[in-house]
Amino acid sequence: MKQLKPSVLVCLIAFSHCTGAAASSGLQGGIIVHLNCGDGEATAAMSADNNCLVHGLDQDAANISKARAYLRANGLYGRVSVARYAGESLPYGDNMINLLVADSLGDVPLREVMRVLVPGGTAMIGGEQT
Repeated sequence: MKQLKPSVLVCLIAFSHCTGAAASSGLQGGIIVHLNCGDGEATAAMSADNNCLVHGLDQDAANISKARAYLRANGLYGRVSVARYAGESLPYGDNMINLLVADSLGDVPLREVMRVLVPGGTAMIGGEQT
């Protein structure tokens, strides 16, 4: 039997233009993680037109407060949530995440991203080409 491995898809456009990540990945359901979610607006947009739970992560407590306020004001809190994370490890079990979207991985090693992705899962890592 063929073993599926997570894949990494690199977006070479600015992340602000990559908020259709769930749609472009073909994901119809599951868990989406938005790493370094900032104010939560892009995180909220990832919940549109799919049956996914979206979880935003950020290291900055002020960003988490802004994101929570944005989600509550738009009636999205619950299906979309945010939490603070330490920066090097992701707060998920192995093989749990269907799609991870990040402008940059920051201090999170790629092996950590691969650990949390389900078999056949996708990581979309945006940024400028160097």
